Amino acid sequence: IELLPDGNLLMLSSEVRRIDLDGRPLEILDDEIVLTDPSGRRLQTHSLHDAFRATPGLVLQRVNRRQINVGGTQGTDLFHTNSVDRVDLPALAGSHPVYTAGNILFSSRHQDLVAVLDPGAGHLVWQWGPGIIEGQHSARWLANGNVLLFDNGLVRRWSRVLEVD
Repeated sequence: IELLPDGNLLMLSSEVRRIDLDGRPLEILDDEIVLTDPSGRRLQTHSLHDAFRATPGLVLQRVNRRQINVGGTQGTDLFHTNSVDRVDLPALAGSHPVYTAGNILFSSRHQDLVAVLDPGAGHLVWQWGPGIIEGQHSARWLANGNVLLFDNGLVRRWSRVLEVD
């Protein structure tokens, strides 16, 4: 969750939904990036499944078929998104589409991916990580425009902190 300068909140939520995966129906836990006002009223909701599908060339890296119980409903935890951070880097605005005000950096642990969502367009404008990071957490913008994150290293069996340019 992130408290924004205007008092609104940027947070993660999820909803169980049925998708078609390789011609088979699958119940998933679809992570959502949600903007609310201070009272909790939703102002915007962005489905990560929809954003992934809207991004040309982006392929789901792995599908964890282990079922989890969410409010009495079973679903596959496809993304396991664990951090959000809205772009607020006015000195870098215009230097690259990733730094557009209002874009949102997030970390999808089960996709081994950090990415930037353009909420207006509904797709990702930058993504990085598959094959390099494993089960990462806590992706955050740094003042210089780089991204700081904790890489669990689940397969290689050692962790690290990375700064990504």
